[in-house]
Amino acid sequence: MAAALGSGELSDVQRAALSALYDGLAAQYPGSSACRRIPLDFKVGESFRAALDAYLRRGLTRGVPSLYVDVRPLMADPAKRQVVQELVEGYRDSLRRWGRENETATEELQQEMMRALDHFEKCIMFVDTSKPGWEVLYTNMAWEHVTGLRVAVRAGA
Repeated sequence: MAAALGSGELSDVQRAALSALYDGLAAQYPGSSACRRIPLDFKVGESFRAALDAYLRRGLTRGVPSLYVDVRPLMADPAKRQVVQELVEGYRDSLRRWGRENETATEELQQEMMRALDHFEKCIMFVDTSKPGWEVLYTNMAWEHVTGLRVAVRAGA
């Protein structure tokens, strides 16, 4: 079965057996992302869409910085790439609608996003170019490592 998994030639029976195996492992090891990620390689159709939706929502909710890198290999398959695009665009549109209705929740989401950005190894800086002097609005934790300035000094903190 491992050889078939590598070649992409799984039967529906094999897919169902692998899905059941990984569902059991995910229940046994709820903290394991591999138990949720690996099935994305062999699932197809609505089964793939549902699994990817759950995987992306969990990663986005937790602010997992490596989420794109983790999902990028799926982009080699045009059908899976289309599903990824549809889901992500749907999340974006939903956030836009929801954000307009609930400004407090939008601020909380922005704060969560900033905490997630702090986990990136590369320095990230947001600057307000609409004001004279280009006020620094935000820098992530890598700022201290890259520039040598203390985090307390960053972004007017």
